[in-house]
Amino acid sequence: MISLPLEKLREVLDCPQLDIHIHDTWGSANPEHRALIREFIAQNIPKTPKSHNSISHCRQSGIVVVAGKNIGVDIEEVARVKEAVIRRMSSEQEVAAAPSFACLWAAKEASFKALMNYKQPMVVSRLEIGEWHTIDSQIETFKLLNNQEFVAPLGKGVVFKENSHVISIFVFPA
Repeated sequence: MISLPLEKLREVLDCPQLDIHIHDTWGSANPEHRALIREFIAQNIPKTPKSHNSISHCRQSGIVVVAGKNIGVDIEEVARVKEAVIRRMSSEQEVAAAPSFACLWAAKEASFKALMNYKQPMVVSRLEIGEWHTIDSQIETFKLLNNQEFVAPLGKGVVFKENSHVISIFVFPA
């Protein structure tokens, strides 16, 4: 089970209402994972105009994040992220600046999901990710550099690195 430093992530993202739920039974290795996530959301996350959520899963785990802001999340198994795919979907500058291929991929996916209520592009490759900053050995921050292209405000992103996984969360201001 992956354990996230919730208070630290709230602080880094300037999102005190951030809530994170992660479970191994929500991984895609479980054929019932989608139904379990939907059931959890229906029973535990109130539907209000000011409540936003995002989900992601990999083979081993699934994650739901909730906030009062437009939000996106991605969880990736580091070993499954392929260099060739990242290079095809990213600029040389993005690849050179990113802490790892997995961090860049997760950052793009989380940012893409957070753009749902804006002018979300058709493909993740249109997103430009950069301005990476190391917070500690497990946490890096980043920015969506071309937010204006999608008629979106400047948001904040974070990648949490765990041994075999990376998790990225991106939020726009409320």
